[in-house]
Amino acid sequence: MKECDIGSFGDECGHRCNCVDGKHCDTITGECSQPGCKDGWKGEACDQCNTKRFYGRL
Repeated sequence: MKECDIGSFGDECGHRCNCVDGKHCDTITGECSQPGCKDGWKGEACDQCNTKRFYGRL
């Protein structure tokens, strides 16, 4: 597995990190260290949309 550039992770580095304040994520798992995910994202790798954060927004 190749080493991903900062800001990406996973197979072929095809996933983008969604960590707070542009913090770096684990290049294999995508896991963000504290403080965690950007607004609107959830999950260990901050790769799941947190629809509760977007409810009613356009």
